[in-house]
Amino acid sequence: PVSTRDAPLPAIAGLFPGTYYGWVVAAAAGVIMFATVGVGFYAMAVLIDGLPDAKGFTRAQVAGPTSLYFVLQGLLGPAVGRIVDRHGSRGVIICGALALALGLLLLGRVTEAWQLWPIYFVMATGFSLCAAIPTNALLARWFIGLRARALAYAHSGVSLGGIAVTPAATFVLHQYGLGAATSLLAGIAVGLAVPVAWFALAKDPRDHGLSPDGGAARLRESAQLSESYQREAWTTREALAMPAFWILALSFSLVLFAQQGLLIHEVALVHERTGTAQAGAFAVSLTALASVSGRLVVGTFADRFDKQRLALGVMAFQALTLVLFAQAEGLVNLYVSAVLFGLTIGNVFMLQSLLVGEFFGMTSFGRVFGALLFVTQVAGGFGPWGLAQLNEGLGGYTGSLRVAAVMAGLGAITIAFARPPARSAAPPSASAAA
Repeated sequence: PVSTRDAPLPAIAGLFPGTYYGWVVAAAAGVIMFATVGVGFYAMAVLIDGLPDAKGFTRAQVAGPTSLYFVLQGLLGPAVGRIVDRHGSRGVIICGALALALGLLLLGRVTEAWQLWPIYFVMATGFSLCAAIPTNALLARWFIGLRARALAYAHSGVSLGGIAVTPAATFVLHQYGLGAATSLLAGIAVGLAVPVAWFALAKDPRDHGLSPDGGAARLRESAQLSESYQREAWTTREALAMPAFWILALSFSLVLFAQQGLLIHEVALVHERTGTAQAGAFAVSLTALASVSGRLVVGTFADRFDKQRLALGVMAFQALTLVLFAQAEGLVNLYVSAVLFGLTIGNVFMLQSLLVGEFFGMTSFGRVFGALLFVTQVAGGFGPWGLAQLNEGLGGYTGSLRVAAVMAGLGAITIAFARPPARSAAPPSASAAA
């Protein structure tokens, strides 16, 4: 159904006559993720490397607050999701980008190691408010049948942010110092995310007399893609009572542990096997470029297929790429492995969002997705540490990546058991507000 409300769209809609405004929202979300994820995720590796030299801190003094930064994002997920569901994404993204920028400006002026802890807390809070949860929740409202395509287009901003922001921050850090680099990153976050969110985002198509997907026919019909199902509200407690939630959490935790582990160790692995750090950096670039293309290709046709089976296939293929990486020797084999691995990583993140949207709908997407990230992001955060421990215990990357491949394979098997949640399965107490 289309709402009888007819609030005006943002003025920028006048630049795109005849275009469903959801596509403008998707493009805006891509720009926002380019800025916020490029700054708040990819550029963190630059800061981890630059802080010890710039301020004289030990790597251990930097590692603790950095770990807090990533763990906090998972811990804050449920609260951020509830805020987004209640108030919409635009104001949340603006507040988050400002907080992230404030933390970065303070980081450039830090003088004592203990100051990193409160600064990284501010940055983690800001990043949680302006990245995955609000952008994915927004797109879930504007798209149902074309959700995969919209997410693929928007999520391309994530990889492009890594490709563009990381080298820019590295150059400024080495040429002009830490303060200049953090100022640049703060400027990117505020200069792109804030105006785009303010002028382009709109909460719900029904507020403007529009239907999700612009009224386009569904490419695949199922009960979960009906607008009535998508509009059903879930409390966090109701979602947590569903086996489907925990199957998704376990499956993506297994895969993201393996995926994040290799992503962080990829430079070291290729460096170790080729003797050159430049080869490792180039392998990471190949992985990032493959991530963009893989997501766009899969997103183009994913709306026609069952997302659960698609996730199973992507996870199984990633397990195979981990086996190939474990065995790869020589530049060509390592680069081929990097490309094949890259084809999967963006799709894993995208399918996590798609399955939450398909199983739990759009109205409560923020709180359910935030609760899922609470589990999967913490699991993924332990991936680099876990792979390092396996590497030491098994005598190198060959053994540790074989274990990672088994974990990804188990994730693929687990996802096969997920079923759309049935409210009748919830206990009577589940109806209480979370």
